Amino acid sequence: MLTEKSPIHVNSEIGRLKTVILHRPGKEIENLTPDTMGPLLFDDIPYLLLAQKEHDNFADTLRKKVLKFCILKSWLFKLWKQMNRLKLFLLIK
Repeated sequence: MLTEKSPIHVNSEIGRLKTVILHRPGKEIENLTPDTMGPLLFDDIPYLLLAQKEHDNFADTLRKKVLKFCILKSWLFKLWKQMNRLKLFLLIK
């Protein structure tokens, strides 16, 4: 757990991060097998609920430190909706 004595540093090679995009673990974790773990840098097959809990804790920590925070799934959905609106607009014109 992070404390004020061991704060998280949200930096990149060029400075403090202003935006972070995260993907919350989902059912894709259940597709991991002993054969695919190594190349994907997993030591063990993760338990989905625990992975989601750890992700949520990490995301909460980042929310306190980063100016803008995006969850990949909702961000992609918004992008998809905008693209569909644009296609409709172009078809109508």
